[in-house]
Amino acid sequence: MGKTSLDEPGTSAGTEKHNLEEHSSANLMTILQTITASQEALELRINTMVVDLGLLQDDHRQPVEQVTTMERTISTMNPKLTSLGDRLIGMESQVKVLELMAEDAENTAKRNYIHILGLPEHNEGTNMLTYLETWLCTDVSAAGLSPFYALEQAHRVPAKPPPSGICTPPYCS
Repeated sequence: MGKTSLDEPGTSAGTEKHNLEEHSSANLMTILQTITASQEALELRINTMVVDLGLLQDDHRQPVEQVTTMERTISTMNPKLTSLGDRLIGMESQVKVLELMAEDAENTAKRNYIHILGLPEHNEGTNMLTYLETWLCTDVSAAGLSPFYALEQAHRVPAKPPPSGICTPPYCS
């Protein structure tokens, strides 16, 4: 390419080029100084943020440790709670059984029982209630006692005690 008037020294165009280079050089220095100052400010802000982040991590560490401690406590208590729940269910069923037994005992206490000993076996046939009503009508009426009674139930008590675990009512009623 050919030379232009800006390339020739001593011309007004050459002076302009020289001034332009000085001006550009000054602008570049200013831009470089601005970039350096911005970089320093940015580094300062980054360092401040690093310190703040460290403080946040320290603030975060305590709740994390507390949550970890609580999780350990809960995990150690979970089997205890499960066993207590099982025991509670067992006790509730025992309470229901005891309530039924108490209700039965209360109802039993309100009834008038008669226990007859020495009644010959196998005389009642298939219906103990009918046999006792007949027997009482003849014997009670003959003895002059009141005939106003009602039999609700009648059954035999075994001569020897039953094996453990088998419940039989002890009276004729």
